[in-house]
Amino acid sequence: MILQPTQDHPERSRGVTRRVAITAAIVFTIVAAIYLLRLDSYAGLMIDDAWYMVLAKSLAEGEGFRLISASATPIVPVVPPAFPALLSIVFLISPAYPGNLMLLKGVSLIAMAGIGVACWFDFTRHRQVPPAEAVWLVAATLLVPAFVFLATSTVMAEAWFTLAQLLTVIAVERAVRGADHARAPIAAGFMAAFTMLIRTAGLAVVASGLAYFVWRRRWKQAAIFAAVTAVLMAPWQIYASVNASPFSERVVHGGTIAYTYYELLAMERPGLITTSLSPAARITRAARNIQDMLMLDVGAVLVPGLYRGPLESGEEVIAVGRPGRGSMGGATGTMIVSSILVLVMIAGIVRARAWFSLPVILIGTSLVMISSVGSQTIRYVIPLAPFLLLYLWRGIKHPSAARIAVLCVLMAQLVDHALYVRLKMAGNPVWIAGGQEIDEVITFVSTNIPGDAVIASSNPGLLYLRTGHKGLVSVRAEQNIQIWRELGVRYIAALRLDELPARRLYKRVLFQTGSRLWVVEM
Repeated sequence: MILQPTQDHPERSRGVTRRVAITAAIVFTIVAAIYLLRLDSYAGLMIDDAWYMVLAKSLAEGEGFRLISASATPIVPVVPPAFPALLSIVFLISPAYPGNLMLLKGVSLIAMAGIGVACWFDFTRHRQVPPAEAVWLVAATLLVPAFVFLATSTVMAEAWFTLAQLLTVIAVERAVRGADHARAPIAAGFMAAFTMLIRTAGLAVVASGLAYFVWRRRWKQAAIFAAVTAVLMAPWQIYASVNASPFSERVVHGGTIAYTYYELLAMERPGLITTSLSPAARITRAARNIQDMLMLDVGAVLVPGLYRGPLESGEEVIAVGRPGRGSMGGATGTMIVSSILVLVMIAGIVRARAWFSLPVILIGTSLVMISSVGSQTIRYVIPLAPFLLLYLWRGIKHPSAARIAVLCVLMAQLVDHALYVRLKMAGNPVWIAGGQEIDEVITFVSTNIPGDAVIASSNPGLLYLRTGHKGLVSVRAEQNIQIWRELGVRYIAALRLDELPARRLYKRVLFQTGSRLWVVEM
């Protein structure tokens, strides 16, 4: 929002507007430079982003929404189709991977720019944030290391999901604050459905938007919003239901991508199909997840430099949690810092009298949703970063102290990124070093394994994109070895740190890196 000159002090208002514009231009030039300097030539290492790219390639080639990397029946995953559909535009323009990698990452970079614009609009129009303060809050949002990492080192959906969620919040606010007509809630319903079609976690913003309409007694708009969202979601739900693969085929394919959300929530750990949670265990999980969010994730999103060194900048998205789900942030000191940040945010909500504002309802709804998941909770917290920063700023009473707090967060982020870029120029940060080691395995497979060979691997999506080899997810080797043989699997490849399978399951080790990546012949 641009400040308008007042009748009393038009020159002063113009001067303030000019200073804000100059500051914003300088700050966001620095932000853009950091993103460009952090870009690397790796993707697919998260495994989920490899699946996104496989699905995008399948759509671009007219194969439908299927995992065409599978050597068995190409299953239809439960992952919503919107983000792969966006990536498929890149595969239509430039089909060859990894030659199109920078274009694929550009999809997320565009979304991050959109997040900056959406945050500015929402902060200044709906949250009564002065433009000068909004500059710093938007910059701190864009420089959250997790966001930068996901946009520059992966091809994940978080950037587009966050943008869609913000646009839904803006659309709902505009509907509630405007005239009681149908056009605004239709737009809000469209954005809510788009958010859910990127990630099913968008259910939180759908529920929050509906609750906010009801709270504000906009009954007609609530009905329109719910109806539009349901109608737009229906085609995907019908398609997924009609094309659902039998459970046996999904077990053979393996990996979390193969299971329904209901099945994943019932598992002790995602992909561990041999155990399911009892009601008591679900309650325990919910309590632990809420504890993780409050005592680990908030701090890991806002001040991750306390959790790890710059060599691992951004990797908190996969390494924060209790044993078995990541190790960062478990120290007492970091847990105390995260808890203090949460208390300041609660104070901000109280000071702003925002208990029933849409962002707070969204945070609460997300907290309820997060309580049931079995994977790292931080990936559900990252899209809430704009509002976490907003209420952190609100939680400090004195304006100068509040600005200093935001600037301290921003300065810590800048130092983190600067050190990472310096290490990247001088050597290999952990993520890039891991990517280079995976390259060694892929190079070996490309040059030494017959082109028609079927390979079971820990990352079959990436292996397919890079080599053309189809395969399955190499999980539960003891139970699946006979099925693999029947499906023509001749090799097993580890593209993530893993121990060799039991000696009786393979004939010989064909290749092994200095770490624990390998290729064996069955």
